[in-house]
Amino acid sequence: QIARNTFREGVRQPIFYILLQTSLVIIGTYPVFTFFVFREQEKLVSDGALATTLFFGWITAVLLATHAISREIETGTVLLLLAKPVNRVQFLVAKLLGLLAALGLFVYINALAALLALRIAKDQFQLEMIVMGLFFGALILASIIGAVRNYYRRTSFTASAIQALAVLLTLVAILVFFLPPRESSG
Repeated sequence: QIARNTFREGVRQPIFYILLQTSLVIIGTYPVFTFFVFREQEKLVSDGALATTLFFGWITAVLLATHAISREIETGTVLLLLAKPVNRVQFLVAKLLGLLAALGLFVYINALAALLALRIAKDQFQLEMIVMGLFFGALILASIIGAVRNYYRRTSFTASAIQALAVLLTLVAILVFFLPPRESSG
């Protein structure tokens, strides 16, 4: 239960969503920045996507971990939990598992973005603009879904948007990778 609550709290943090969206936009624009790099575009996109995931993953991990423990201490919840038959090791392990689940979701979404960016950069002289449109459309649509769910159902915007983002990017990846690649005219 502690791990599940830690995961929920981590995903509800606005900084989690901001860092995720920033990393996704950077990964999505790598094919544009590596245009006309002869025979190295896919390598640059994949290396850049991995580096972006690593960098923003570190920042996310540090911010979520510090917030998860400090908030429990500030509100006094840790004293209440440790007064029950939960010892400190169980508490810390459960917190760690919850944070790892949130970071796993972060990495999963970034990995989907990296795969889609590789598909966009398949040809060194042409970008797959349809795939790029689907990718950035999914990012925008996830934010809209989060806003609508927040307005009508009073759910957390960030949790709703991240859930929608995970589902939409998975669907876009499945759709894109079942479509045949566009034939190059060169």
